[in-house]
Order: sequence, then structure tokens, then C-alpha cells
Amino acid sequence: MKYFLLIWAGLWRKKARTILTFASIVTAFFLFGMLQGINLGVDSLVSQFLDTSRLRISNRVNRNGVMPLAHATRIASVAGVQSITPLTALVGTYQDPKNVVVSLAVDVDSWFKIYPEFKLPADQRAAMNRTRDGALVGIAAAEKYGLKVGDKVPVQSFNVVNSDGSRNWEFTVVGIYDIDQARNFATNLLLNFDYVNEARGPGKNTAMQMIVRLTDPNRYATVAPAIDELFANSADQTMTQNEKDFIQSTMSQIGDINFFVNGIVGAVLFTLLFLTGNTMMQSVRERIPEIGVLKTLGFSNTTMLTLVLSESLILTILSAAVGIVAASVAFPALMDVLGSQVGLEGLRVPPIVFAWGGVLAVALAFASGFPPAWRAQRLKIVDALRAR
Repeated sequence: MKYFLLIWAGLWRKKARTILTFASIVTAFFLFGMLQGINLGVDSLVSQFLDTSRLRISNRVNRNGVMPLAHATRIASVAGVQSITPLTALVGTYQDPKNVVVSLAVDVDSWFKIYPEFKLPADQRAAMNRTRDGALVGIAAAEKYGLKVGDKVPVQSFNVVNSDGSRNWEFTVVGIYDIDQARNFATNLLLNFDYVNEARGPGKNTAMQMIVRLTDPNRYATVAPAIDELFANSADQTMTQNEKDFIQSTMSQIGDINFFVNGIVGAVLFTLLFLTGNTMMQSVRERIPEIGVLKTLGFSNTTMLTLVLSESLILTILSAAVGIVAASVAFPALMDVLGSQVGLEGLRVPPIVFAWGGVLAVALAFASGFPPAWRAQRLKIVDALRAR
């Protein structure tokens, strides 16, 4: 700490250069935080919250298509199936075109058996069974929009047309649900499937997906083929996957996220290495006479190496911290806009991104700071003073 003022003075020798370098590193680690937030956040979601004891059944020909509702009865008869619910996603806007909400029309009783991590008071669940146009609102959505039990929720649908030919739907909030260890993901509305099915125009008696809970997750290898075999000769063939595989394959349709994210981050950090390395080298080159004076006053070679390396560490780590913190603040807003239609609006920058950011910042600081620090250590006093 006794050398801190000397290090700080070295950093601010050229204020404009330091500010521009600081801004460049902040921007680079902001991008790192945002991109890896999506990349590692999705991986974390898949590994922690998705269950191999649940199956997602979709249309084999077009996974974004629909299946006859009658499939549910036949699937329920397959040995190893504990519970099943049809699912239709009603995607629309609430109050403002920017407020995209995803409402899931399901068999509510079956849903809470399939997803026991969803928590709801018993009286609110009973109210949902009594209220055909009822809606259970995720606690994150309720807090975001200020919704409470008894409120009316008008939704302007993108994809499900009402029987009157409009896209206008209105639901009554009868309960607020939470999700264990995943409160941020409680962003959807749960609706009564029967109500939506009867009230819709086109698409009656169809479902986008069927969701199944198995009696034993180890039976997946036999139950999944058995379900698909039921409809092998049907015009509406099915594709059955466990929930983890389903989500991963859905994300792969967007593209190889890992490849793109790592490619972009790698290119940014590679460029940043040259930028910070050149900055530190130039800073040391300008101070060669001063280094000679300090060595004359008794500063050892090791001390000079430490001083220069400390400048690089302080500048890089401080800038990286600002960039990643800024990303963690901006990330939820980005997910609200881009993630709402794919169920990722509750995604946040996971703690591992901060850890990786710290490791990369230290590595970058050493890689860019060690060459000029080594030069400062090996510089002879005579050669340094001759530069005056």
C-alpha cells in the first residue's frame, strides 16, 4: 500500500489515454457479461431446473405445429405415465406493445403434479378450478405489472384468435404462484386449457405440446419410444424428448450459441490484449528516465516489476468489474425484451460469469503488463538515465 500513490500517479500520467483504455476494457467486459450471461445462464437453467422425469411431446413434422387433443388420452394410457397435460401458449401483449406476456393454457391440476416446484396456496388453486377465465400469475410478473388477486388482465394475442374473430382476451387473476429456487422465472400466466380451447376460433381441440411426468425417470428410454409408436402411422406423428433434451434442441434451432458467443468474446479479448499491452508498453517507454531515477534512489528490480504490473492489474480489474456489473444491471432489461417469447425473461447473469470475468481480467492484466514490467526490471540505470 505504501507504493499506491506512485502506482496511481503512473496510471494518470496521460489522462486521455487511461480514460480511453478504461472505456475500452469496460466495453469489452460488458459484452462478455451480456453474452456469457445468455450462454452460461441457459446452461445453468438446463442443468438446475429442468427435470429428466418430465417429457415434452411435440409434432414430429413441425415442432411448432399442433397435435390433436385426443392424443392426450392415448398417451395417458402408456405404462409409466403418471400425469399429463396438454399445453397451448397464448403469446400477446399486456397494456403496452412492449409488455410481451406468455400465457400457458394447461390442465392446472395436472400441471402442479408435473411441476411440484410451482407453489400456490390451496384456496387460490380451488378458486382457479371454479373460475373458467381465471389466471394464475407468476410472482415476478405480478410484481412487474402490479397485479393482484381480483384484477382483470386484458391480453392482445399474437397467435390465438378468439371465437369472435378478434385477438382480444381477458382473464381474472385468482392466484399468484411462486417457483422454488427460481422466483425470477415465475413470469407466465397459467390459464385453464378447457376455457381457452372452447373460446378460441381456429385450432379447437389441438395442443402445441403434451407434457408428461413419469412414475420413474429411468423409464424414459422405454416410455418415449412407446408414446411415439402409438402415432407412428398417424397423420400427426409425435416426437417425445425429456425436458432437458427438448430445451437444448430448441435453443440449437437459434444456432450454436456457445460457438458464436465464444467466438465473439475471443475476438474482443484478443483485440483488447493488444490494446492494453501497447498502452502499458508505451507508458513504460515514456518513463524510462524516471525508472532510472527510482532505481538510483534504491528501488530494486523486483519492486519496479511489481509497480508496473500493479498498474496493469488495477486498470484492468477495475475496468472489468465496472463492465460486468453494468452487464448484470442491463441484462434483465434485455431478457425482458428478447427472452419473453422463449421463457428466458427470468434469466440473470449467473455468479460463474463474475468468477470467469475475474479470471480473464487477471490473465489479461498479466499478459499485457508483464512484458513492459519485465523491461522495467531489466533496465540498467546507465541506459535509463542516458535516455534523458
